Amino acid sequence: MTDNAFKRKLTAIFSADVQGYSRLMGEDEEATVRTLVAYREVLTTLVQQHGGRVIDSPGDNMLAEFASVVDAVACAVAVQKEITARNDALPENRRMHYRIGINIGDVIYEQDRVYGDGVNIAARLESLCDAGGICLSNAVYDQVKNKLDLGYGYQGKHTVKNIAEPVRVYRVLDDSDFNGRKNDTEALAPLPDIEPARKICLAVLPFESLSDNSDDDYFVRGVVEDLITDLAHFQNLQVISSYSSEKIGAEARNALDVAREFAIDYLLKGNLRRRSDQVRITTQLLDTSDGRIVWAERYDAPLDTIFEIQDEIVEQVVGAISARIDSVLLAAARTRPLTSLAAYDCWLRGMDHMKLGTPEADNEARTIFKKALEIDPTYSRAYAGLSLSHFNDWSCQAWEQYDETERRAYDYALEASRLNDSDHVVQAILGRILLYRHQFDQAEQHLDRSLHLNTNDADILAQISSSKAFLGKGAEGERLFLKALRLNPYRNTWYYPYGAFTYFVQRQYEKFFEMALKGPLTDVWIDLPAFLAAAYAHTDRPQEASRYLNIFIEIFSEKITAGRRPQSREVIDWMEKANPFKLESDAQHMIQGIIAAGLEDC
Repeated sequence: MTDNAFKRKLTAIFSADVQGYSRLMGEDEEATVRTLVAYREVLTTLVQQHGGRVIDSPGDNMLAEFASVVDAVACAVAVQKEITARNDALPENRRMHYRIGINIGDVIYEQDRVYGDGVNIAARLESLCDAGGICLSNAVYDQVKNKLDLGYGYQGKHTVKNIAEPVRVYRVLDDSDFNGRKNDTEALAPLPDIEPARKICLAVLPFESLSDNSDDDYFVRGVVEDLITDLAHFQNLQVISSYSSEKIGAEARNALDVAREFAIDYLLKGNLRRRSDQVRITTQLLDTSDGRIVWAERYDAPLDTIFEIQDEIVEQVVGAISARIDSVLLAAARTRPLTSLAAYDCWLRGMDHMKLGTPEADNEARTIFKKALEIDPTYSRAYAGLSLSHFNDWSCQAWEQYDETERRAYDYALEASRLNDSDHVVQAILGRILLYRHQFDQAEQHLDRSLHLNTNDADILAQISSSKAFLGKGAEGERLFLKALRLNPYRNTWYYPYGAFTYFVQRQYEKFFEMALKGPLTDVWIDLPAFLAAAYAHTDRPQEASRYLNIFIEIFSEKITAGRRPQSREVIDWMEKANPFKLESDAQHMIQGIIAAGLEDC
């Protein structure tokens, strides 16, 4: 073949694929193919209307080129709007969501096919998108930022296979990103020299089926797709798409080597084996830097319940992976000076200090959270951490400064939510603070939003469980608590006071005693002994009630009244403020129990 057979041209490359396509095919091949054919016609028509040309469309993918980068982005926006409108007519589990990546670069043509870095980068950008999203390279962003009425969010630098320099990535913002604000591109995109918090990159490789029965392949694909979907809800994780993960797994070279080229930090791999009437699934989490196994688990279940337990397996794997990655990052962050930490490292290290529960530790945590804001002024978790540090002050350490610390906690939580209202941790923090402000309906809205955004963060589930109890929904809180225990069976000592509280509200005293006495009395709530005293009083056990009341009064004297023995009225006032019950009957249940335990003699 002569050199004249190849042509070069600078062009805008448009790459699109369907998120969760394997899952859709596994559930209903015919329905999926019908929708895909219809949607492919939509994409083809819109590409042509915007002056583009479809180059290739294998499976659920589509590759197109445009002479104008502005037309390429305008086409992508039109595609997402049209697909969203058509999805509204479909059942939720049958909707098809496209991800679109756009790059501009020099490409090589061979007849009707194109090759080169420009194509590779566009495909990589597509894999970084959320469902229904559009990602642009820096070159595209520079061309369109002042020419289209759109907003853009900077997503950081990403390493692309076989590309020497990392690519700056921008996301096209949709209406939900603005929270009622007018389009303001520069306000929404951070300055070029400010790097957002780096996310940990994870790829879930296709699980290996060790069974002879081909029907098991469907289940294996479903588990992997659900894992990818649920892991994507964790804000600190950047999860590689199933399409890219399959490419990595299919490479002839070692998957670890390929992962390193893509700057992927962790690989999750696994297999499924079917024996007689049992099925076994094993999973391993690998650190790509050295190939070591940092976490592994095995799940066994009866074959006839395989589809019923799929969600439970996914939940446990997701929760364990997220917790494990955070623990590894925290261990590394502890060994480095504050000046060398990334924003997310600062979040982990600051929260580590917060767990000590002392004014000194809270002050140190504030220093670390402020450092995170120096690294990334738009990092919502840093504001959330500052909010929690002041929440600690107002709830149990600086009672005399209640009004000021309560205001600071609220203001910081509000700013965190404004910066990122899709972070489930931020929503949980704001919901809890609104609860203490007795804005019960708003509090529940934010707590429920947190649960909607991520149903598998065990730490957050445990904390929301007690908030639901304050709202008079003890049974719902209990369900959340039990799920938290199931998701995180190895790191849950501090969960028990939260769970115990759900039983106190339901008047299930024996379960309350069982949970409340599983760990140290005051590590989480300094008033846990007061609840124990009240519960023992309600069950006519005066000696135990008196003993725990005395323990509480000693703690109260140390933490709240600076060594002075409190008056009964002070204790009641504090308990009412520190425990924001929505229902008056629940508040009276607490107070009457404490009085019956002997508070009048205090």
